[in-house]
Amino acid sequence: HRDLHSFPTRRSSDLVRFEVNETVAMFKAGRKSFTAHKEPTVTVPGLGLMAYSSVFGSGKTLTSTVVVLTGQTELLVTGTGPLSKALSLTKKVLAKL
Repeated sequence: HRDLHSFPTRRSSDLVRFEVNETVAMFKAGRKSFTAHKEPTVTVPGLGLMAYSSVFGSGKTLTSTVVVLTGQTELLVTGTGPLSKALSLTKKVLAKL
C-alpha cells in the first residue's frame, strides 16, 4: 500500500507529492512509466538515493518534473516552466525533510 501525501505550493501550477513506503523497484517502475508515456527522463545526480527529471512540451506549455527517492520516500515536484524552477523547489523541500 502506497500512502500519498500532496499539497499545493504558492503557485497553483506547482505540485509537490510524497509517496511513503517506496522501494527502489517501485521507483524504477515509476521512471519507466514516464518513458512509456513519451516523456524522456534524465538522471539528476546529488539528490537523494536516486533522482530523475522530465521536461515535456515547449514554451508556455512546458512542464518540468523532478522525482527523488530518499530513504523510503519518493518526492515528486512538477510545475509549469523551466526545469531549474522544479529543481529549486525540490531542493527547498528536501532541505526540510
